[in-house]
Amino acid sequence: MNAASGDVSITAPLSQASVGNVTKTGSNTLFLSGASSYTGNTTITGGTLEVDTGGRLGAATSTGTVGVQGTGTRLILSNGLTDAIPNPETLSLAGGGTPGVADDGILVFNTTETVKTLFLNGVAQLPGTYGSTSSTATNKNNEYFSGTGVLTVTTIPEPATAGLLMVGAAMFGLRRRARR
Repeated sequence: MNAASGDVSITAPLSQASVGNVTKTGSNTLFLSGASSYTGNTTITGGTLEVDTGGRLGAATSTGTVGVQGTGTRLILSNGLTDAIPNPETLSLAGGGTPGVADDGILVFNTTETVKTLFLNGVAQLPGTYGSTSSTATNKNNEYFSGTGVLTVTTIPEPATAGLLMVGAAMFGLRRRARR
């Protein structure tokens, strides 16, 4: 589907029979309101993908990745959604643009959502809750999140990534101690 101008709405669910991976390009907004059942990846490389009430990015058992990357890109989860990102999924947010501002490669949401793993600018995050400073999440970051929503990450990254995270945290602690 190619829209020359304006926003596009898809109300019918995207099924595995009709689509493998979904890539959103262009600066417009794509509204998805069907509870899709494809198992491929969802990538936003331009504009906004907004999942409306009743919508879902893939099958409930999907094991793909939802990636938001590029200038002005965002994934918006409308209020009242539950499980818009299937729980076994990986969410990858690029962030970028103005430091500390949710302007590029972001998730905009005012609800709760759960994912298996989370990558922020390519770095795997530990299990816990994530959101903007307007949320009740433990890990708050306005570079990647906007709204009052809380994202729960359930899985520890694979051992190599987890080890790198621990080494990085230890080095950060040593650096802070050395500055005192």
